[in-house]
Amino acid sequence: VNKCHHELQDIIRELGFDDYFVNPEIMYEVLNAIHDIAEKGGLYCQCGATQIGVDILPEELELTCNACHGVLHIPARTEGDLLALRNAGSIEVPEKRRRRKK
Repeated sequence: VNKCHHELQDIIRELGFDDYFVNPEIMYEVLNAIHDIAEKGGLYCQCGATQIGVDILPEELELTCNACHGVLHIPARTEGDLLALRNAGSIEVPEKRRRRKK
């Protein structure tokens, strides 16, 4: 797992994304924490799906359920953001409610 974490950091740095992030070190650690949670089965959606996509933005991650398209924003700016994620143990994306047709 540590090898995978270092490879991810290396890839991001090689692609020049260090300047893209508000706080690159926190972003790397947040990515690692989400990866660890997912590996333990702790990343899922309220709809029951476990296939979750990730968009990496300058100061947050946007997690999207591939089944219902529910979205959860994970901040990645401060040490507090990282600590909150590490203490969470699991991540539940809220289910996207479907609109009823009239």
